[in-house]
Amino acid sequence: MSKKYTIGVEIEEGNIRAILFDGEKIIDNFSLANPRDNLEHFIIILNAVIEPLIKKSQEKNIIIEKIGISLNGAIGENQQKILSSDLVFLEKVILSDHLKDKIKIPIFLDNHINCFLRSEIKIRKLNKYNNIYSLIINNSISASWWLKNNNYNIESNPHKMIIECGEFITIGDIYNKLSKNNISQTIEQFYQKDQLAEQTLKEISKYISINIINIIHTIKPEIIIMGGEIIEISELFFSIIKKNIRKYITDPELKKIKILKSKIKNDAIVIGAALI
Repeated sequence: MSKKYTIGVEIEEGNIRAILFDGEKIIDNFSLANPRDNLEHFIIILNAVIEPLIKKSQEKNIIIEKIGISLNGAIGENQQKILSSDLVFLEKVILSDHLKDKIKIPIFLDNHINCFLRSEIKIRKLNKYNNIYSLIINNSISASWWLKNNNYNIESNPHKMIIECGEFITIGDIYNKLSKNNISQTIEQFYQKDQLAEQTLKEISKYISINIINIIHTIKPEIIIMGGEIIEISELFFSIIKKNIRKYITDPELKKIKILKSKIKNDAIVIGAALI
């Protein structure tokens, strides 16, 4: 069976990274700083990241079938138009319209959390499952639900609401409130034996656990996959969440749920983009 080659692009906060992908592994990659200033400059850099990989494919007589681009935001129908983005100048933009003069390969878009889940399913060979839920936990929380080959994503704040002090707030709000909008610093302080940081992590883990348990009882996933910088650098964070979920799930059938850490780690999103 012949390999299918694609290019995946991840638009990160600080960088724009692109990979040449053969369906199983990364063949080559290239990245540049994300300018974040205006659309014109952004398109120049995006094109400059993709072009070296196209040139590399031509040297190897490889035909690239498509280009997938992942970004932090909401994507419209047909995976072409950006409806919203943390880069305001990208809102309502169709990137392929700005790249078509130089790039003649079909371009499709998706957001980070969908790409993350897509790559985990592909690389882990989880296609036999019909119901998978995933979270990326960084300085914000994103969630995606895979149901019978369809993605339903909730960017920035998971969809379940919880009550604190008589007010409705999202789990993302609590997450940012407890960590003072800097979870990485909180984890660093924890490793320096800071007791307040340890207590903060336990509190955040508790609320995320409650949120996930509510979701489990609602959509009954077969697998939950968690990734992101915070999950990777803090074993405590993941272990507390996993322990709480196991402890408080009441349905015997739901206790069979697999709770996994990301297997692909830093490459999950960009590989997921290549698989769009």
